[in-house]
Amino acid sequence: GSVTFNVAAGTYTEGPVVIPPISGASATSPINFAGPASGTAVITFDTVLTKMGFDLVGADYFVFSNLTFARPATFTGTGATQQFSMRLRLDADFNTITNCTFLADTVTGTTSTFNRLLQINSSSNNLVTGCTFRNGNNQLDLLGLPFAFGLSNGNKIASNKFVRVNNASFITVSNQKDLELNNKEFNTILTSTTAFAGTFSKIVNSKILGNFVTGDLGAGGFSFSEF
Repeated sequence: GSVTFNVAAGTYTEGPVVIPPISGASATSPINFAGPASGTAVITFDTVLTKMGFDLVGADYFVFSNLTFARPATFTGTGATQQFSMRLRLDADFNTITNCTFLADTVTGTTSTFNRLLQINSSSNNLVTGCTFRNGNNQLDLLGLPFAFGLSNGNKIASNKFVRVNNASFITVSNQKDLELNNKEFNTILTSTTAFAGTFSKIVNSKILGNFVTGDLGAGGFSFSEF
């Protein structure tokens, strides 16, 4: 059956948490990390962290709910442009992230622009819903397999809220098919005149609808290429 880890209210400082495939996990037996409905279970990361917080490497059927993932206020590690609060990669499929909050460190400044909050890379059939993303650089990277390998498929990003006040895009999406992107709000005051709210390339048979984009958009809303 399913396994649930209840995360009590509080602040937890973690280093990299690498999660490999878990035998027995399935659609009927997921592995749940659940915080209180108030979202007061806060997971932050050591300032010497070089890459990321949670790293799902080929791990399937995980559910993260009601958790807050917060980048530190300062970052002294290397690889500054590759910081992730959470990354799903290498066929980490059928995972759900629901009612979570992803926060970067500050409103403005170079530290904030280096932070990337969530990346889904070469993985399929994942659901991100009811989440809030604040600040950071590229709040969501959705990067798929290349055409030669069939693209990533079936990812759904729905009913989320993206809020930021600094440079770069909310989301970057590439190499996807059967994608659904339908979110409540993209709200920004971009200081850059070249950044878009979102950039999309090589998207096939997908639904991108009902997304409300507002604020000072720099270069514009969504940018599409290579459909």
